[in-house]
Amino acid sequence: FALFGRDGAPSPCHIDGAINRMGAIAETEIKHTVCGPESFTPDHKALMGEVPGCRGFFLGAGFNSNGIMLAGGAGRELAHWVAEGHPTLDMFSYDVKRFHPDFYGDKEWIKETSHESYAKNYAIAFSCDEPMAGRNRRLDPFHEQMKRAKCVFQSRHHWERPGFFATKTFIKDPAVRPYDFYGNYGHEANEDYGYRDIIHGENTFEWTHSHVMVAQEVTACREYCAVFNQSYFGKFFLEGPDTQAAMDFLCANDVRKPDGTTIYTQMCNPKGGIMADLTVTKLAADRFYITAGGGTATHDFDWISKVIEEKGFDCTLRDETQDHGLLSLQGPLSHALLRELVLEKDQVALENFPFSTAQDLTIRTDSGDDHAVRVIRLTFVGELGFELHIPKESCAEVYEELFRKGKKHHLANAGYRAIDSMSIEKGYKHWHEDVRMDDTPLEAGLGWAVKLKTDVDFCGREALEAQKEHGVRKRLICLTLESHLPLHKRETIWNDGQCVGYIRRADYGHTSGKVIGYGYVSHPEGEKVTNKWLKTCNFEVHTTNREFVPAVWQPKVVFDPSNERVKGNYELPFRTSSSYQHVQVQQQAAKEG
Repeated sequence: FALFGRDGAPSPCHIDGAINRMGAIAETEIKHTVCGPESFTPDHKALMGEVPGCRGFFLGAGFNSNGIMLAGGAGRELAHWVAEGHPTLDMFSYDVKRFHPDFYGDKEWIKETSHESYAKNYAIAFSCDEPMAGRNRRLDPFHEQMKRAKCVFQSRHHWERPGFFATKTFIKDPAVRPYDFYGNYGHEANEDYGYRDIIHGENTFEWTHSHVMVAQEVTACREYCAVFNQSYFGKFFLEGPDTQAAMDFLCANDVRKPDGTTIYTQMCNPKGGIMADLTVTKLAADRFYITAGGGTATHDFDWISKVIEEKGFDCTLRDETQDHGLLSLQGPLSHALLRELVLEKDQVALENFPFSTAQDLTIRTDSGDDHAVRVIRLTFVGELGFELHIPKESCAEVYEELFRKGKKHHLANAGYRAIDSMSIEKGYKHWHEDVRMDDTPLEAGLGWAVKLKTDVDFCGREALEAQKEHGVRKRLICLTLESHLPLHKRETIWNDGQCVGYIRRADYGHTSGKVIGYGYVSHPEGEKVTNKWLKTCNFEVHTTNREFVPAVWQPKVVFDPSNERVKGNYELPFRTSSSYQHVQVQQQAAKEG
């Protein structure tokens, strides 16, 4: 780092700004100004932590002019990282593993994204904002089909994943274009850019422009069936003689199950903090299939690799993320559609295909070709559902066949905005929001997924046993607002005039018609957080518009707490929620101007 040479008088715009902020500067003698280059990272956050695949090599760089401000906390956490293998706080937003290693040396991607991060340095951070730079780098096998369906993409871990789908009446083209550097450096500015206009419409602290479209996708899934393209998920295979022993130690849940069983589990550090939240499918005693969240795939792969290496397990972890597509078929009619798709119809009868199990099946397409597909009966939206894990070369044909046979079942595309709404109604967890490395499964209400009743040792067991004995001092709770106001995360939670926590994750439940927020709360006196205390609380949420809004603690999830729909029990009539009725009114009003 070095300064540029002095170039005479300082820039008037900077001096005028400084005088506006501090009037005394106008009367102060200025000897010279300081001007030098500065580092900017692709997302304007520092690069910290251990480099994937390079044990013992840690980064503490790229602080983007914030080094002095962040030095104390960042230095402390980096010291813990080096000494203990993980920080004490959630540092994923600064962890170098938030980027995929393939992009560490991608100069064009770095040039585009670092430019945009600098250009938006002081821009307001909206929860639904999306970058214009560094796009269309990782495309899944269904990308062209998504584009034809007017998908509005989100950028996650360099992938283009479906956010929501523009309605047929939406006239602008939502396709993502090459970055234009705001029309500078000889680049022609993107004019009449539909995607940019859509995202600008999402950047609000009120209800977003997509609110109606997301509600329609939710209703399609709740009433008929919908397909979610989740191909950006990490897909790993763990194989070798010590595979079972490695998984026993890595997983907090009990994975000593029959072949073909899928297990939802956390992976913890020695202090009980949640390092990964994922599903594992036991294919054989020496072979497991691991499905990880797409945004955390590099982080999860590195954690698993690190534990295997440190413990000396004789097994190999292989990343096949880009070799497979993943379609999640969900909704009341999903099973009827699946039976029409596969050749092995008896095998997929619900009595032969229990929840959290996997089967290798065959889909014959209209061309007469047979395609091998691994189908896992799972859901992340609270419906009867099935994940289709498809070899890349079969994806396009299987997708077309799915919609050919799905037409009479009212099959619809749906995106991650719909998943967010539906999953929060069911209390399903997102890593880095609901659960993080500084939360434990017991604090998150996931004690049912921890094998403390067994004698199997696992990473973090000792810490979790001690916490269970002494009780939790913070706890993840679900709150619903008494007002129809959007939440944007990080709002503070109050009880009788005292701040007791803050919202980690929030969304609108389009089925329940409720504004839902999840956050951790602590007792102001440092006591255990119990149901008895929670029942006495008069919760309020301090919203973005500075209002204190009454909130109700929900001891159970707000939608289908008995999981009847997940089991395939649709005997009770489904009623379209007041939420969808509300947005239908909004949509009609918009049409009428």
